[in-house]
Amino acid sequence: MIKQLSVMILCLVILLSISACSENNTQNNDHVSNQTQNMSEPENNVNETTGNHSATENTSDSEVTVMNIEGQKWDKMWDLWVEGAAESPYAELMTYQAEVNNGGHDQYFCNISNTGDLEKEMSVLKQILPEVHKLNLEKAYEAYLALEENEDDEIAAEVLEQCDSVFWENESEINSVLEEYASKIEI
Repeated sequence: MIKQLSVMILCLVILLSISACSENNTQNNDHVSNQTQNMSEPENNVNETTGNHSATENTSDSEVTVMNIEGQKWDKMWDLWVEGAAESPYAELMTYQAEVNNGGHDQYFCNISNTGDLEKEMSVLKQILPEVHKLNLEKAYEAYLALEENEDDEIAAEVLEQCDSVFWENESEINSVLEEYASKIEI
């Protein structure tokens, strides 16, 4: 019961801090906080007050409807994750993305180590991660372990930061996996 409560609190903290993530990581334009608008669909405008999509010159009403449904599915996917009801391995992938976007791989490893079984979580992730992310996760974990042994290891700290950059540069691949999952969600 306490473990479940801890996970729920962690999820809420992650969601609250996602917007701060986008400010801290300006080199990455695919943050979780603006995923709905970056789903590789035709350009659309969103009314900030109502959240309604409006068509641009090249977008038909049917395309806007499809985009709106896809956005709703994307939002539903993240709602399921917050509720602890997202399917594995997508739930683990969403946690990985949210944690790295919020505080880098260091935060991911630290938080998962404190709230769950990190090795098990990484094993699940390796089943779904695109190859560039799989290799990057392994490299980041080695650097994290080196820093656990010696927190003054500047080389390991630099490697961990480089792994964060590789993650952000290739985050669109993770988003593609999540978009496929979201497309299957019933709304």
